Amino acid sequence: MAEEEKQEEKFDFTAEGEALGFVTLDQARFVAMQTAPEEPGNYGPAWQTVPMVFEVINAEETEDDYSLILFFRPEGEFTGTPGREQFVFRNKIGQVAFRQVLNYPKARSRWPRPIIIAGVAGVVGGVALGASSLFGSGPFGAPSLLAPTTVPTFNAVINATSTPNPTPVPTPHEPPVVAIPPAHTSVPTDTPMPAPSSVPEAPLTGGAFSGPSGEPKVPFLLTPNLSLSETRGQPGSSITVAGSGFAANEKGITVTLNHESVASGISAGGDGSWAASFLIPSIPANSYPVRASGPETSSRSMTGEFLTIVPVLFISPGAGGPGQRSI
Repeated sequence: MAEEEKQEEKFDFTAEGEALGFVTLDQARFVAMQTAPEEPGNYGPAWQTVPMVFEVINAEETEDDYSLILFFRPEGEFTGTPGREQFVFRNKIGQVAFRQVLNYPKARSRWPRPIIIAGVAGVVGGVALGASSLFGSGPFGAPSLLAPTTVPTFNAVINATSTPNPTPVPTPHEPPVVAIPPAHTSVPTDTPMPAPSSVPEAPLTGGAFSGPSGEPKVPFLLTPNLSLSETRGQPGSSITVAGSGFAANEKGITVTLNHESVASGISAGGDGSWAASFLIPSIPANSYPVRASGPETSSRSMTGEFLTIVPVLFISPGAGGPGQRSI
């Protein structure tokens, strides 16, 4: 009977070390511990090439599957929180169905933050104490050197049989202490400050400003403008239109007559001016607006012109005798 139970618990492995057929929870734990170091998971750039130590911390069995959670951390001495990786065996077969890294290891600093702060505070305090011992406090809180200490002098006794007269010791004179006024002490004065003789003129930036004599100056807006060589014409005649106040080197300017394009592809110069010609199309006699616009200049912001189309009279034939009918 015991031999039959051992045969039931025995299971085979593939060439890659994976168990075949149904396995127990302990056998799944062994497969997970064997697979983890041989095929490392995605442990992130910081831990990808670091040899890891694995430990099963949780093993659960459901009706169909096994789920195991493994701790993993770098080999050797490690201070911090280990990472966690899950292994799932579907249908309790000795092959890992899928695995996933739940979290990465988190290393902890060797020195706790309170100890570092206390060490820095101690160093700063020691420096301050040393400075206070070297320098005293003078008037107005200014540092001053400590007064020199009087050093007593001794006279050697050459002849013990006679008592020499005491040698007078000069009294040391302390150096005078110079009072240093505070850095922010204001010095009152009754001398009026001279007014500036002239105020430099600021460049035109779009707001009001004062010139050299103090008079206010207000900037003005330069609007685009059009001008025509002729304000009247017949269909088929040529009209030259000139523009100014456009953007510097603006390209793709279009001229319209009665909202219909009559010239396009015009480029302005560096000063925003340009010129172009067009032929008056065959349209009824009337006065029509002439406008121009570009990628940077709108036709609504300019002062346009009007072109008056006059009727054309054609006589056919151009010549004839008395009594001949003309159309």
